[in-house]
Amino acid sequence: LKNDIEDLQTIIKNQAETIEEQERTIAGLQEKALNPYANIKLTAEEEDVFSWVLALEAKNEPEIGRRAVVETACNRYLSDEWKGDTIGAILSAAGQYDGYKILQEYRAGMRTSLYAHPDESEKETIRYVLSHGNTALPLDYVYFATYKANGKDFIQIGNHYFGR
Repeated sequence: LKNDIEDLQTIIKNQAETIEEQERTIAGLQEKALNPYANIKLTAEEEDVFSWVLALEAKNEPEIGRRAVVETACNRYLSDEWKGDTIGAILSAAGQYDGYKILQEYRAGMRTSLYAHPDESEKETIRYVLSHGNTALPLDYVYFATYKANGKDFIQIGNHYFGR
């Protein structure tokens, strides 16, 4: 009887561990399903460049507008219509993010100063978006400018217009 009880305790313990593992797996899958950006990973260099681009594009915008700028890059990354297998490639695409072009000109000595510099708040905004998903824009919004440029169905946030 003692052996039967010990066997049953072992079985129950194993089942409990299996259930806990299944619950962790389900929670992880749900988090990824709720956060479309959960699989986007940035290198330290990409995060640094992204923070510069964000500062140059939206330094004085409200936080929701800064998140929206970050989300346009993430939405492009997820879209089949945009070329780029990294966020760095999305940001550096020709004719897209002016902040990237301005940063490269500054680093190459073609500019002697910049009108905005990142601080920790840019990295916090980027990290927030990557960990919480799209909280400012729908996933198909990939354009932004200070006027209604590309896209359609514009949403104005701060001084920017975001479009599909």
